[in-house]
Amino acid sequence: MNPRLAAVVAALALSACAAFGLVAPGEAGSVVISASPIPLYPDDPGRKDAGELIYRGGLVLKSDDARFGGLSGLRVGADGQTLLAVSDVAFWFRAELGYDVNGDLARLDHAEIAPMLGADGKPMRGKDGDAEGLEFASDRGASGPVLVSFERAQRVWLYDLGQGHAVLPEPVPMGAWIDDLNSNEGLEAIVLVRGDTLLAISENTRDANGDIQGALEAFPAYVGRGGYGRLSVIPHEPFRVTDAARAPSGGVFLLERRYSPLGGVGMALRHIAEGEIHPGARIEGKTLVLLSGTEANIDNMEGLAARAGPNGETLLYMISDDNFQPGLQRTVLLMFALRDSAQ
Repeated sequence: MNPRLAAVVAALALSACAAFGLVAPGEAGSVVISASPIPLYPDDPGRKDAGELIYRGGLVLKSDDARFGGLSGLRVGADGQTLLAVSDVAFWFRAELGYDVNGDLARLDHAEIAPMLGADGKPMRGKDGDAEGLEFASDRGASGPVLVSFERAQRVWLYDLGQGHAVLPEPVPMGAWIDDLNSNEGLEAIVLVRGDTLLAISENTRDANGDIQGALEAFPAYVGRGGYGRLSVIPHEPFRVTDAARAPSGGVFLLERRYSPLGGVGMALRHIAEGEIHPGARIEGKTLVLLSGTEANIDNMEGLAARAGPNGETLLYMISDDNFQPGLQRTVLLMFALRDSAQ
């Protein structure tokens, strides 16, 4: 997440107080979202190919509600109907997705926003609320326990959303390695690679070899001070890790983004095979797609979700963080299918 101006945080705090002052803290409230379809390539609207992916629809999301934006971690339910995301100023965002007759993403409806509560039962503010990663912790999806990673104040918390958005978090023990992560390049991506193993990766904190730091953590039971086992990700310069999602056919997808004033935004997606993910590994994987904002309708892509489609295909969803700068950046939600040859 880019550093936030104090005025932005203050405005969001006032907005949250106005919106939730008459209801219990954490209770969800509806929000009006404009969702406009977009092609992947503005100069070639009929083009669908994107490396090893096929474009399956996208939306630009806009709202006049000051709480909307900054979306980072993303998950979509197994049936593709429910989207859940977290923002890096500590809000939940939930909505329903709709599809056209071809099964392509076409609509986003019934959106709700609610503040994420801290351990004290109050909505979080400032660096304590920099939520970045999200993972379903059961097959109940967005209606059950979910894991959330935070950078700056590095930690992972579990929220049982089966009790509603007003639920208090439970700390998830993590290895001591997270204590030394860079404040704004810290705990970014989390994904359950097996039922009892959580893969956690920093955005860009490097180890002595220049690799991006990460670890496998036993979940839910913590084993040993140092976690289950350290590992690292070989950098894909100039990209930085922003999210990860379990691949239905095995392994993990890793989303990365780049930005420079001259080059603008770019995104990359890697697939990490199951056999690469073990303690001590230097993960590299296979790059499936590279996209540049100069040709494609992408932005600051920070959230990733994956699921099995109705015909057995692998479907991927990506969402961007607009950094609460709607005049300069956008919230775009994109859907892709993995080519058969890449599975």
